[in-house]
Amino acid sequence: MPQSNDLGFQKSCEEYLKFAEEAENQGDIQATLKYLNMALQQTDNKKPILEKLLEYHLNDTNPTRALKILKSLIKIEPKNAGYYKQAVNILLEIDNAESAEKLAKYAFKQTNNSYFKNIFEDKNPNYLIQKQFSDTTLTMLFSLFSGREGVYARQWKSPEGKAGYIPVYEPLSEKVIRNHLNGNITIGIYQHRLDSTINWICIDVDIAKFALKQALPDDEKWKELDIATQNTAKSIADECSKFNIPVYIEHSGYKGRHCWIFLVKPLPARLAKRFGEHIKLNIPSKIPEVAIELFPKQNFVKTNGVGNLVKMPLGIHLANGKRSCFLDSKGREITDVDNYLKNIQKASESEILDYLNYYRLSGIYENTGTKQMAPSEKMEIPVHTTQYNIDSDKEFQYLIYKCPVIKEIFNNAICKNELSYDEMIVLTHTVGHLENGVEAVNSIFAKCFNIQQEKFLKSKLKGNPVSCAKIRSKVPDITSKMDCNCQFVYAEGLYPTPVLHLQEQDIPSKIPRGLDINSVNFQNALEDYIKLKKQTYETKLIMKEYEEKFEKLFKNSGVDTFSTAIGKFRRVVDENGNVTYKLDV
Repeated sequence: MPQSNDLGFQKSCEEYLKFAEEAENQGDIQATLKYLNMALQQTDNKKPILEKLLEYHLNDTNPTRALKILKSLIKIEPKNAGYYKQAVNILLEIDNAESAEKLAKYAFKQTNNSYFKNIFEDKNPNYLIQKQFSDTTLTMLFSLFSGREGVYARQWKSPEGKAGYIPVYEPLSEKVIRNHLNGNITIGIYQHRLDSTINWICIDVDIAKFALKQALPDDEKWKELDIATQNTAKSIADECSKFNIPVYIEHSGYKGRHCWIFLVKPLPARLAKRFGEHIKLNIPSKIPEVAIELFPKQNFVKTNGVGNLVKMPLGIHLANGKRSCFLDSKGREITDVDNYLKNIQKASESEILDYLNYYRLSGIYENTGTKQMAPSEKMEIPVHTTQYNIDSDKEFQYLIYKCPVIKEIFNNAICKNELSYDEMIVLTHTVGHLENGVEAVNSIFAKCFNIQQEKFLKSKLKGNPVSCAKIRSKVPDITSKMDCNCQFVYAEGLYPTPVLHLQEQDIPSKIPRGLDINSVNFQNALEDYIKLKKQTYETKLIMKEYEEKFEKLFKNSGVDTFSTAIGKFRRVVDENGNVTYKLDV
C-alpha cells in the first residue's frame, strides 16, 4: 500500500485496485473503499469496480450510497433486471413503497420481467408471504435466536450469482427481522456472545459439495439426497431424545437441514462444541454424500472477532430464492408457525452434561455389556461417582481450604470443564491419597471433557504424594499467583506436600462455617453471578444505545407513546426531567 506522501501522484487504475485488494486483506474497509473510488476515476470500464463497491454499500446502515451505485450500473446496463431488483428491495426495506413502485414500473418496461409487474400491481410475492408471519413470530424469533451482541450478518448476492455474508455492526432489531421475514433481506446470526457462551446449538446437515455438483442437474438424485439429509437430521433428533434434549428441524431452503437445540441459559461454547462432536459420532448410518457441520465451531472467539454465523430461519435463501421452513418428524412443513415457536422446549446444561458423561463414564468401573443402553433403558450408570458427594468430603474440603493451589485447580475443573496435563497430575497425586481419593479425583475428572476414561483412578494411590516444590515446577502459572508458601512446622523429617495439612487434629472443626455445605454449589453460583454481572454491564451499554435512538424517534415524531405487538411503549419524564422508557404489556 502507498505511503501517505505518495498519494499526491496519480496512479493507474490497476495500481489503485492492487492497493484496494491489500487493504481488503488487512480488513481496512475505509481504505478499500477509498482506493476503489480512486480506481473508478481512472478507467472507462467502471462496471466491475461499481459492483465491488456495491458489495460493501449494500450493507451500509445508510442505503443512499448503494442506491447511487445501482443507478450508475443501470445506466451502464439498462436491461439488467438484477440491478433493478436490488434497488427495489432497498426501497421496500426503508419503507419507501412509492419510489419502489415507480422504479418497478420503469424496470418492467425495460426488462419485461414479471417480478416488477407483481410489485406495482400489489401482487408482490414478498407482500403475500409477509401475511403468513405475525408479530408473535417476529417476537419469538428475536427471543430464541439471540447471539452476538451489537452485530448481525446480512447476506448479499452479486448480479453474477456470487453470494456471501458481511457483518452489520448494529444491534439486531425487530425491524431487521421483519425485513428478513418479508424477504427484503436475509440475515445471519453470529452465535458466540462476548463471553464465549451461546444460547443455541445448530447442527447443519447438507448435501456434500462433491455430491451437490452431481445432484443439481439430476432431479431424481437431488430428491434422493434431500431425503438422506432429512433422515440424518431425524437420527440426530432421535439420539438427543434419549436424553430428553429436544431438537427442532428446519429445511434450510437450499441443500439440507438445520437441527436446532435451544438452551435454558447460556452455555459455554466449548461444552456445546464437545456435545455436537459426540452427537456426530454417535448417530448411525452416516453416508459420505451428507456433510454434518457443527455450530459452535470454536471454543472461544477473540474480542474483535465475531465467529461463525447461521442463517436465521424463515428467510429467503439468496442462492435459489426459496424460503426456509420448520419441519415435523415426518419432514412435512409446519404451517402454524406461531404455535410451533410458542411450544419450543429448551435443554438445560445438566441435560447436556448428562449426555457427555453418559458415553464417557458408562464403561469406567465395570462392563455394562456389549449393548450400550440409553438412560431411558436403564436405572442408572453404575459408577462410584453417583454415590459420592464431594461437598460432604471433610478431608477434601479441608485440603482446598488450606491449599489455594489445589483449590485453583479444582475451580478450573468446575468453571472451565477442562484441566491441563500438569494440573491433572498434581490433582491425582495429592487428592488421590485421601481416604476417598478415588471418588474425589474421579468426580472432578468427570467434569473435564478433555480427560479420557483411562485417566480415571481405579484404586487408591500408593507411594508418596507430590511435593510442594514439584507442584510449583508443574503449574508455575498458578503457584505464582497464589499464596503458595505453607510452613509445615509440625512435619519435621518430612518433605512439604499439601497432604500434610491433613495430619492436623480435629479437621472438621477447623473448616470455616458453611465451607462443608454446598461448597461446590457456592462456586458454581459465584461463577454464574460474575457472568451475570458482566452480561448486565454489556446489556446496559446496548440499552443506552437503544434509548438514545428512542429519544430521537420520540422527539422527531412529537408523541410520547407507540403501540407495539405486545403493548404500549411509553416515554416517561419525571419531575426532575429524567427520562425513562416503559412497556405496558
